[in-house]
Amino acid sequence: MRWVRPGDFSRDPDYFKDLTSVVVPGRMNDLWLAGAMAAVAAHPDALVENIFGSSPDDFKQFGVYTCRLYKNGKWVEVVCDTRLPCAPPLGGKKVEGLKAASSPCPITARSANAAEQWIPLLEKAVAKYHGSYEALNGGDVGEALVDLTGGSTETIELAAPEIQAWVESGRLWDLLELYVADAHICTALVEDKTVSVATDGNTELPASEGTGLFPNAAYSVVMVKHIVGFDLVRLACPWSSAMETRGHWTGDWSDDSTKWDDFPEVAETLRDDADSSFGFSNLRMVGAREAFAVGGGVTVTRSASSPATRTDTDEGGPRHCETSVKPVPSLDLPAGQALQAWEEALA
Repeated sequence: MRWVRPGDFSRDPDYFKDLTSVVVPGRMNDLWLAGAMAAVAAHPDALVENIFGSSPDDFKQFGVYTCRLYKNGKWVEVVCDTRLPCAPPLGGKKVEGLKAASSPCPITARSANAAEQWIPLLEKAVAKYHGSYEALNGGDVGEALVDLTGGSTETIELAAPEIQAWVESGRLWDLLELYVADAHICTALVEDKTVSVATDGNTELPASEGTGLFPNAAYSVVMVKHIVGFDLVRLACPWSSAMETRGHWTGDWSDDSTKWDDFPEVAETLRDDADSSFGFSNLRMVGAREAFAVGGGVTVTRSASSPATRTDTDEGGPRHCETSVKPVPSLDLPAGQALQAWEEALA
């Protein structure tokens, strides 16, 4: 392993090339952070671009850059040099964007296109703030989303009896509709503590049996919609391309599901919905009822983005990152109080 600057291992490096490109997990247990970064990048307001406080040319011209992180209730600026821990791709795997076939590439999380630098550079800024890359060995998607957005998070454990009651009553669906409509960042994952989330940058992530989703990997919820009698969720998968089947939902309303043939009006309605995909091609529809029964959790980061509630800066931080102006009740409230609170929030 050696420390290499982006211009020395990649062709024409830039912060951003294609925010919808596949995220390649690093050789450490950093999938939680990579998932949070991908979720922020999937937001239609391009929140991730506001995390970088320096000019896109600075990191190429001067070898330094600045990232803004939300820590301990305030925005802090982290200034880093651009040297990244790199090693040759394992197994001689071909990587798009490398300067030469023999060039090394980052061993941290990165874009499938090695010329796109925002992922490894942002991960380095987080590592510097915490003191080392080793400090990023395992973490929580919700905490990472707070650091990257300045919002507040709530994790909904789908296996909890009270949440399953909300599934049956339709209350959880109403809640998700509210969050997505208010442009909050929503992620979903299937938790499996028996599966390691560290990779070697070459080994494929294992898919969960019965769902096809990668365990412990965050997927962005980009659409929640009731269509001709069906509750459907659209997931953005940052871990594999649209042409791949690995890592994508395999249940009801998956690509090969017979539901599409049985109910063609659903596809027709989706084709007419120009705003449902946010420009992403690696999206899959998921039947909400079946998905809610899988277990795992949904993490919601409440960050209002309407022009009436956002500001350009907040102590130097990115815009679009305020806590929602509508207070959202805690899931820790007693059942009776929780139901009343949610009725008021959904009114």
